[in-house]
Amino acid sequence: MSLTTRYRRVLTLQVLEVVGVVIAIMASYVVTGAVVYGDHLPIFVHRGLLGAGSASLLSLVLFGPLRYFTVRERPTVERLAQIVGVVLFSELTFVAYMYFTQNTRFEIVAFFMAAGLQIVLLMAVKLLVTARKNRILASYPAAVIGPADEAPELLQRVRAAGAKDLRFLAYDQPSFGDDLKAVEVVYVAVDAPFDVKRHVVAESVRYNQDVFLVPETYEISMHRSSVSQIGDVPVFALERYRLGAFDRIVKRAFDLVLGLIGLIVSAPITLLVAAAIKLDDGGPVFYRQVRVGRRGRPFQIVKFRTMKTDAEDATGPVFAQRNDPRTTRIGKFLRSTRLDELPQLLNVVHGTMSLVGPRPERPEFVEQFQQQIDEFHIRTLVKPGLTGLAQVMGRYTTPPEDKLRFDMIYIQEYSVPLDLKIMLLTFRVLLAKAKADGFEPDADDRG
Repeated sequence: MSLTTRYRRVLTLQVLEVVGVVIAIMASYVVTGAVVYGDHLPIFVHRGLLGAGSASLLSLVLFGPLRYFTVRERPTVERLAQIVGVVLFSELTFVAYMYFTQNTRFEIVAFFMAAGLQIVLLMAVKLLVTARKNRILASYPAAVIGPADEAPELLQRVRAAGAKDLRFLAYDQPSFGDDLKAVEVVYVAVDAPFDVKRHVVAESVRYNQDVFLVPETYEISMHRSSVSQIGDVPVFALERYRLGAFDRIVKRAFDLVLGLIGLIVSAPITLLVAAAIKLDDGGPVFYRQVRVGRRGRPFQIVKFRTMKTDAEDATGPVFAQRNDPRTTRIGKFLRSTRLDELPQLLNVVHGTMSLVGPRPERPEFVEQFQQQIDEFHIRTLVKPGLTGLAQVMGRYTTPPEDKLRFDMIYIQEYSVPLDLKIMLLTFRVLLAKAKADGFEPDADDRG
């Protein structure tokens, strides 16, 4: 399949998606009118149909700034959040239109039915288009550029993401320039020299290629920078890694309310798990361990015990491993379902942890990582979390430096909607058994 053919197919899909959005919105109003109002369909009274069409047009306008119709798709949860926001806004606008121009009151059941149908239909359209688009994009000739010792790992990750026609290009080979022209998607490893990165970016403009750069940790600081100048020299003014006073107040209120609700709702599960642990080996139900919190302050984390009581007597602090022999029978189930972390809601309510944030590490490991990674202390500028961006985007096998990148991005991008998105993604991760296997750098070793 040629480049022109692929782009033509993707463009056709985008046009069909726009048409599908309009049809889905119009259909939701027609079905709602037929079910709720019977023969007296308000959308067909006078200019009612025009109102539904206007709502469709408004939705398209609102989707534009959200980059809803893009070549490469965003995570499903993010798209769902966009759909819900746009539908609610356009629905309110449609109701106002019908009331002020047609003197027609929308029943509350009609409002929610139309909104629900729109969300379901729009999500169905998005999923169908995304599935087809991903199949086309996966066929693009792609290349990984980087040092030979780093290439296998990045190649494996890109291939696991769905790329089919994938190769490795060594930037120190004479044929590198010609080989680069033959691909349409380029992935640049973090350790590629600066001159190579600059050359790849420049060539991507010339040959209309998609480029994905794995950023150095310091480069993430430029993500939210503002452009300024000193005389006639352009500069980036870097944003500080911190949450403002208002953000901290909102986040604390968010944690307190949802944490209390979580404790109440999970009380029956807590009792059942506590009984199961006691019956399993008769040992203590809970396990406390010192972790590093905000600003490097130590605190005690609370978890259900999942390992034998003498797990560290012979080894000292070590990382948990796949099929760890120190894990109890009930502990294996608790770890795979993350139920062992349920008591951490007590830490959230107490204020030493947040629902969302970087995972708390043990002091021994923090000291080790800080010696290896200069920016590792940045993750302690916010409270550690029960879940986090690194946990939902990575795996237990994800190296600490890659997890740090996600933590740094989270601190820069913090918002309540982002916290909600991460919490929703957490439920998806809980259902993915692969996420629960293997090396667990943020796990305790007995609890």
